[in-house]
Amino acid sequence: MRMSIHIALALLMLPVAANAQPWFRDATKEYGPIGGGPAAFADVDGDGFPDLVCDGRIYKNDAGKRFIDVTKDSGVSGSGTACIADIDNDGKPDIYFSGGPGRLYRNLGNFKFADWTKKVPPNKHARSLAAAFGDLDGDGHVDLYVTNYEDWKDNTYPYPDLLFKNRGGDKGFEPWWEAKNKEHIMAGRGVTFFDVDGDGKPEIYVSNYRLGPNFLWFFDKKNILRDRAVELGAAGKLGPNVRYGNGAVVRCCGHTIGSCIADFDNDTHLDILVANFSHPPAYQNRTQFLRNLPPSPLAGEGKGVRGHKFEDKSALANLRWQESYAVAAAGDIDNDGLVDFVLTTVYPGDKSVIYRNLGGWKFADITKETGVATANTYQASFADINGDGYLDLVSGGKVWINTLGKTLKHNYVKIRLEGAGTCNKSAVGSRVIVKAGGKTFTRQVEAGTGSGCQNDLTLHFGLGSATGPADVTIHWAGGGVSTQRIDLNRTVVVRKALLPR
Repeated sequence: MRMSIHIALALLMLPVAANAQPWFRDATKEYGPIGGGPAAFADVDGDGFPDLVCDGRIYKNDAGKRFIDVTKDSGVSGSGTACIADIDNDGKPDIYFSGGPGRLYRNLGNFKFADWTKKVPPNKHARSLAAAFGDLDGDGHVDLYVTNYEDWKDNTYPYPDLLFKNRGGDKGFEPWWEAKNKEHIMAGRGVTFFDVDGDGKPEIYVSNYRLGPNFLWFFDKKNILRDRAVELGAAGKLGPNVRYGNGAVVRCCGHTIGSCIADFDNDTHLDILVANFSHPPAYQNRTQFLRNLPPSPLAGEGKGVRGHKFEDKSALANLRWQESYAVAAAGDIDNDGLVDFVLTTVYPGDKSVIYRNLGGWKFADITKETGVATANTYQASFADINGDGYLDLVSGGKVWINTLGKTLKHNYVKIRLEGAGTCNKSAVGSRVIVKAGGKTFTRQVEAGTGSGCQNDLTLHFGLGSATGPADVTIHWAGGGVSTQRIDLNRTVVVRKALLPR
């Protein structure tokens, strides 16, 4: 009863705009048709508006007014999901497509691309559903992690994931690591780089299907990657043993498809929303909310800190169970300073949902209020498409434009980072902390999330009623911290300054 009363009161506090009009409008006819597969946002041509890559096609954002399909003359012929980052640090984001053996395209500017596929080793397993960029070794060049899925022959026969090292400039990528241990060869469906412990070095979270535990890879110079997911509470709820067709025996967890990373409780530590496709049996993990616990003093030693671990907050989240949750995407859709989320579904009868963050790890289902109604889909990505300071959404092959800016007066700031030196040009892996009105907000730059999706590389911060200026602290990928004060309700470009030698 207490929970029901709490949620009812919270819904009464929803933005006034929800009573007047839906939070989003279906603008697909206005913006033009797009594909329905996993989608990736990035400002490909540097005009300040996020462009869209989806189903092997490139859509130019025409000053926030429409999407124009520019694939025909671009030189791009990709398939599968896409991740986007500047691989050669020339200031123009490049594209990797995961389909088949994989394809890599270097951005030449003005939506022209050179086929650089020969500069990345082929995915010899050709079973990838997702890939992501991140600079593992801090050398200023984004590396590439490629998941691989499975063959099904009365049991799962999964393929190993691959890691490719970026050699810098026009040298391309080289093989770096491949999963060898059977217990680390799962049916991977999603991958995201993020800094678990705030030490400036990224870890890799891999979403695995077929009841396999998820991975949390830490970079290890000797072994390259070391999985600490079980140790830190990020693998899933461990159930009975399950045997795979390849002979691996693992503790049963969930059918994870696409997880997302965000600071849901504004404590500056990045949390995980694990989207689990879950059949009715209780041993199959439901969708999980994992809080990244801050370090605490080591008991009995008087010095040192306990490393970061994850605490399951799912019981508080009030998420309605559906069997086929697939892809998660996080963003502050009402600019109130709390990160909300979308969960898509893929079974007939199930419906994609949007939940509003109420604080304290409690969420309210606002799908009806938003007006967003999509077909079953693996597509959910956020970006401020029209530049009004509110996050828009592509999902289910539709363009959903946020209407709240017409009635709400919540403040925001958008920050686009440009790396230099040991920080890659796209600043992928950088973590930004904004303080305004006595509150703290944290985001990270990521190139690949969910299951083959990607939010815009420009970071969006809803600030609610907080007034400016805001104090910004940037923890640059590859090392280094900078601070500055910025005004609100604008997009700010911050370039990393190189100290003279």
